[in-house]
This record gives sequence, C-alpha cells and structure tokens, in this order.
Amino acid sequence: MPSPNNSDDSSHSTETPPTFSSTRSHHISSAQPSSTRPPKSNPHKYFLERTEKNCPKHLTDPQRNRWFKTAKKAKRNAQIVQQLPAFHWPPSHSNQPIFIHHLTPHSTLQSVFETIRDVTVYVIDTESDPPTRFRSEALPALIQIEAIHSETSTTVLLIEAQFLPFSLSPTHQLIQQLCQHIFSPQHYIVGWGNVLQELSHFQPFALFDINQIQQHINLQAYFTNNWNQTHPHLPSCPTQQHQSQIIIDSDSDSDYDLICTVNTSKFDDDLQFNRATNKSTCTCPDDIRPYKNPTDQWALQKAIKITFNEALNKLHTMNTWSCGLDPLLTTDNTSESIAPRTAMTSYAINDVSAPTRLLFHLNHEIIRPLRTSSSSTIISSIAPQPPVPQLLTQQSFQLSTPEQAPLPSHSPEPQSTESSSNQQHVPELPLYLVLADSHGRHIEQTINTPHYTITTHFVSGLKWFDSQRPDLNAFSLIQSPPISSYLHSAQAIMLIIGTNSLRFIDAAQAVQQAAHLIAYIHTNHPHLKQKQHIAVVATFPCYNTSSRFPSTDSLLSNIQLYNEELNALSDQLHFTFIDFHITDVHLQPDRMHLHPHYRYIISNSITHYFNHISQHQSSSRTHARSSQAIKRRNDLRHQKFKLKQQQFFIKRIVDINWKATHVKTFLRQIEIKFARVLEVHNHTLTILFNNAEQRHAADTALSDDTFDEEHFHRYFNTEQ
Repeated sequence: MPSPNNSDDSSHSTETPPTFSSTRSHHISSAQPSSTRPPKSNPHKYFLERTEKNCPKHLTDPQRNRWFKTAKKAKRNAQIVQQLPAFHWPPSHSNQPIFIHHLTPHSTLQSVFETIRDVTVYVIDTESDPPTRFRSEALPALIQIEAIHSETSTTVLLIEAQFLPFSLSPTHQLIQQLCQHIFSPQHYIVGWGNVLQELSHFQPFALFDINQIQQHINLQAYFTNNWNQTHPHLPSCPTQQHQSQIIIDSDSDSDYDLICTVNTSKFDDDLQFNRATNKSTCTCPDDIRPYKNPTDQWALQKAIKITFNEALNKLHTMNTWSCGLDPLLTTDNTSESIAPRTAMTSYAINDVSAPTRLLFHLNHEIIRPLRTSSSSTIISSIAPQPPVPQLLTQQSFQLSTPEQAPLPSHSPEPQSTESSSNQQHVPELPLYLVLADSHGRHIEQTINTPHYTITTHFVSGLKWFDSQRPDLNAFSLIQSPPISSYLHSAQAIMLIIGTNSLRFIDAAQAVQQAAHLIAYIHTNHPHLKQKQHIAVVATFPCYNTSSRFPSTDSLLSNIQLYNEELNALSDQLHFTFIDFHITDVHLQPDRMHLHPHYRYIISNSITHYFNHISQHQSSSRTHARSSQAIKRRNDLRHQKFKLKQQQFFIKRIVDINWKATHVKTFLRQIEIKFARVLEVHNHTLTILFNNAEQRHAADTALSDDTFDEEHFHRYFNTEQ
C-alpha cells in the first residue's frame, strides 16, 4: 500500500531491548509507537454509514467530495466481498509468516537468511498508519516481503517497523544484514506500484540503502500494459486510433482515500496522486476496458477480481498498523485485541501474495526459471508460525491418521427432547479435554468420575505447528469440527505437546507457536479465558536426537529453555504451566517415552489437576454465604466493575467551551452508550465505557475534531 508522505518520524522503540535469553518471555514489548489507538475490527463501519444527512456542514467542496468518495469505496469493497469468494493463496505454498521485531531471536533471523540465501525474486508491500489531525504525515508501520523459491513455495516476512530494536543493537544489525541481502542490486524487487516510492518512507529505519535496488519492477504498470495489449479497443470505440502511452507514476489503488476528513484544504491536495485530467472517450464494455482513461492504473483489488474472480478484501487498509501484530508484542490478550490483529495479519499476507499470484499468472520473464524448479515446499529450520484463522479454515484436516486415537462416540451433541425431559434432575458434569502427542497413548480415552468427565485425544507425532502435515498440526487440529465441538463444551483443556516440535525447531520458535495457539483458543472460545482453563504441560526430557539437534546436550538444552520461557509466558498469556516432574530415570530404552512402570505419573497428574479445578468450581457453586459475605462480595464486584470501566475508555482533545455536562447531553443525543464522563483535564476529555463494544462504537462515531469549538456552537446553537 503506498504512503503519500515521507515520514521522518523514527519513533520506534528507543529503549534497548533485552538480549535474547531464557528470560525473553518476560520482556513483552514495552515500545509504544506514535499511534496509541488500538486497531479496529471493522474500520469501514463509519464510512458505510455516511449519507447526505450526516455529512458535516463545515466541509469544503473538495473535502465533501472526498468524504463521499471514501464511503463509496468502502461500500464497493463490502459489495465485492459479499459477492465473490475470498482471494486464496494456498497455505501449503508458503512457510507461515515470520514476524521480525526486537523480540525476534537471532537464531530465527539466521535461519531466515539461510532459507532465502538463493532467492532472487522478492515481492514487497508496505502498510502505514494514516495521517491524523495531530500527525500530518503517515506513520510507516509494516513491510511485507515474500521471497519466491518456486511457484509453490514462498517465505513471508512481516517487519514491524515501529517495534524494531535500538539501531546499535546486535538484533538490529542482523535485521539490517537480512534486508540488505534482500534489496541487493542483483535481486528483482516486485511491487504493485512504484517500488522505490513504496519503500522510501522506511528509509529512516536504516534497514537498507534504497539506492542499491537496481532491478525494481512495477507489476501494476506491467499488468496495465498487458491488459491493454490483449484487450484492444473495439473498432467502434472513438479512442481506438488515439492510443496514448501509459504514464507510470503512482499506484491508483489510492488506499489513502479511506481517511477521515480533517479541517484543512491542503490535506486533500497533499494526498492527491498525479492523475490525468483529460476525459476519456472510450465506449468499450467494462469487461474489455474497466478503466476508460488510458493513463489510469489498475487497482490491485480489481485486477484480482477480473483475473481470478476473487475478492481481495481491503477492509483494513486504513487500520492502525503500528499496533503490533505479533501477539508477543502486546500484553492485552483479550478477544477484542487479538481478533483485529489476526485479521490484519491475514490482510497483510494477502496484500503481498496477490501480486505474487499475478506475477505467475502473467508468466513474467523473471519467474519463468522458477517454474522449472522443484515445486516441493522448502523445509527449513525456521519456525513457521501458525497461520491466521481465515487462512487455516481452508485446510482439510483428516482425523484418520496412523497412531491417532479416534474421538469418543459420545461427541457432544444436542440430546432429544424426551431424553432431556427425563433427565432434567441430573446435573451436567463438567467436561475436561486432554490433547496430547504420543505421551497420551496410554491414557484412558474417557475417564468418568462422579464430578467430571475427562476426554483424551492423542496424535502420535503431534506438533504445535507443521506446515507439511496438517494431520500433525495442533493449530489445525483445534479448528477441526470434532475438536472444536469439544472445545465449545469443555470447561478446561490440557495440552501435552512439545517434544516433536523441540526436536526440530528452536525453543523460542516453539514458544511463539504455542502462544499463537493459546491466543486462538482465547479468541474463539472465550469461556476458556481464566488462567486455570488452559494448562500446558512442561515437555519431558528426550534423548532422541535429530539433524537440527544432533547431540543430547543441545536437545536437552533446547527443551530446558523452552520450559523456562513457557513458564515465564504463562502469566502474560494467562494460562497454567504444569510440570509433571518427569526425569530421565522415568524413560524407557527409546529415551523418549515413559517406561511402563512410570506411565501412571501422567494419568495421576492429569486427574490431580482436574480434581483441583472441579473442587474449586464445586465449592464456588455450593458454598452458602452470609449477608456480610454477600455485601463484601458485592462491594468487591462494584470495585472490579469500576476498574473494568477504567479499562474501556477513549480520549479526545476538547475545546474550553465543552464541559462534562455538555458532553453527556451530546452523547445521549447521538445515542452513544457510556458509563461515565470524567472532568476535562489539560484540554483532554476522558469517556469511560462498560465494555469493549461500547468503546468501539464510540471510538468509531466520535472523530478527533468532534469536541472542537465549531462543533460546540453547532450542537448547542450558541454564538461565538
């Protein structure tokens, strides 16, 4: 996505990040980019509600035109998304995205470098926070890079510019070396639009020298030329004899039309790209010439629609990209925080994969040699992070794999009316789920107790994530209909996963994969949000070495580091870390699984944990409270509710005329639900809400200039 302004705001983290070690998980990013607003789940909602009636009266004609143009583009996007299947880049074609920021371990950066060492073609895209009333320039936030190994194998990198390490740190130097390799003179750099203009806004981060990019390709111009040559004007078209050469100067995708208008006429001029002013006389049908003016460049969304009959959703074009997409960069792991970041990650991948797919469709000369290369997906030591849910739902997951326990036949399903009526007096027992690798082979599939039921499902070879084997991919498994059904009904889940991952990838990468899976459960199964609802078991000792860890010392060290980091991360991501205290003396001769004499340790540890949960839940349901206890409980709830309100708030700059009473009256007039309005302090208004939904609705409806002097006089019919 192009950025109209060259920002020299290098306000990425100036705090030197900690050296990556076993304490890495303690250091979730404290860097605060310039934009403090969280990302929106539906940035277009406000645009879709624009009408003649609610158009601000104070807008100038150019601002008014742009105001309506923004609404038109948002409505057109919604229509395309509703009518066409979503754009699809097969997940099997790519190692899942690697997030690069100040928490990225050195081993991951080195593995990335080794994996892309021989790649010569890279497709790039960028995302920026849009200008605001208080920041006139766009804020560079994300660089998407897709390294093309072959037609069916790519590697996607997401560089979070606002979370880069201190410029003199070793981590920054490694990231810089990686970028300098990618943007070296002998490599092809492909973009939808002007590549140099796209990347110029990221020069202040000192990741690469833009002058070293010698072979940059504007795929937008190439596509436009190709289309015009293969779809000439009809003989009856007046412009058939008046072809003009296409001017290549900018990306007409014009994502920056999706900007809330501010009170300056210059702002509109600053964002206006160089467009042709001559009117076209083309009368060809839209399926031949969608763009009538020969100087117009194709929007990426339209190119995907015309070429593949698929919808490239542009919903998040103008979202807050400096929010930190990687869950490790935020301590707010609520569904309101995770869901938009997950959707934005999917958007970022699609926005760079769409030109890649077009590149192969057009059979551009630079990728023809890649068609003859091996189509097998490159297997590297990079930890492929779990794909975003929108991509993974397209994978087919088969439960009938070797050494895989079939799910119990009593999978949760609605009971008949007769059965329900006859058993209404029988309380429903809590259901607990255990998802395990081969260490769960000898656990009873169903354990019934008077107080709860435990259902166990094991898959031999199960990993946190496996891009080659969806059947061994825990992230795929939890999205399969049977397991998803159990998660909807379960009151707690225990995960015994890790050994198979840690034999092939670094501890830090395995922790990232575990974090993404836990975040997905929190988002899609919100009833499992309490700390005791998700338990992750420490990985047992293993002496079964691999090519990645050829010595027992290196493998055991990797497992130990993983357990330490996972334990540290448990407080951040709000789950329980359990150690079964398995040692090497408990292992059988294969030096990986438990000896038959000690298999009871796993079963006993599982039942002991769920006994503890069940007793806690039972006591909370049956304990009789005195009136004093009830009062204390209610007082505590009231205090917690007030604290909760303080978590959901928005701030706006306010003119001196506005008082708290005025704000309340105004909010009620426009039907904005709120909890409290605090007194104005330092020209800043703070509004509290009861939940995230109310906050989001208000944040969408109240623009930055809502409480200025002009609006005050307009709303309360007073004279200046």
